Amino acid sequence: MTDVMTTTEEDQQPGVLLRPGALAGDVSVDIHTLQAFMLVKVLPAGQTKPTPGILLNFAGHMMKLWNASSRDDPFADWYMEEAQSSIMSASKRIRETQERMDSAIRNCGMNVDLPYAKITVKIPMTFGAPYGFMGARLVMACDKAIRSVLSERHIGLISTSDADKDIEGIIATVKQALKGQFKYRHKGVTREDAKQKNAKFNEAAEIMGFPPEDIINGRRPEFSPRIRKESDPLSEL
Repeated sequence: MTDVMTTTEEDQQPGVLLRPGALAGDVSVDIHTLQAFMLVKVLPAGQTKPTPGILLNFAGHMMKLWNASSRDDPFADWYMEEAQSSIMSASKRIRETQERMDSAIRNCGMNVDLPYAKITVKIPMTFGAPYGFMGARLVMACDKAIRSVLSERHIGLISTSDADKDIEGIIATVKQALKGQFKYRHKGVTREDAKQKNAKFNEAAEIMGFPPEDIINGRRPEFSPRIRKESDPLSEL
C-alpha cells in the first residue's frame, strides 16, 4: 500500500485552500506460468535483467495514444477503439477455450483442482491508461487457460502435442491482440486537420490509414480521456 501523508488545518498556509492530493493506488498480478510471464517480461539470451515483454510495451504505447487522444487526435481515438475491439475478441476466444476445458475436466470423473505455482511472480501493473489493464486481464486469462491445458495433459485428456498446440494458440491470440496498435505514430493531428484534409492529416493517413468518418466527425472510444486545451499539461493520471 502506498504511504499516505496527512495534512491538518494547522499546516494550512494563509490564503491557500487546503485540499487532498492526487489519488494513488496499487495494482498487481500474480502469474503462475512461465509462458504468461514472458508476455510481461522477457529475459534475452546472455542477459541477466528482464526487458519489457509485449504487454508492457503495449501499455506504454497506449499511453502515448491516450495523451494524443486528449489533444483531439482522431488517429489515436481510432487506434484505441481498435485496441479495445482486438482485446475483446481475443478475450472471447480464450474464454470459449476455457469453458471447453472446464467442461472436459468437470466431466472426467475425478475431482481436479486447477494447478498453481507454489511460488508465483507478483508484478506491479503501473499503467496510466485503462488499455494497459485490459491487456493485463487478457494475459491473466491466458495464464489460467495455460494452467488448464497443462492439467488436461497431466490427467490424460489430451496428448502432449495437442497441449503444445493449444498453448501456442492461446499465446498467439494474446500477441495478435496486443501488437496491432504499434503502427500508430504521433503526428500532432487534430480533428480540425482531419475535417480540412490538410497536408498534416494526409501525411499521417498515408502512414496509418484513414480514420472512419464518424470518428473524424467527433465520435470517441468508450474509454477515452477528456480533451485538453493546448495550454493544459499532459497528465498520466
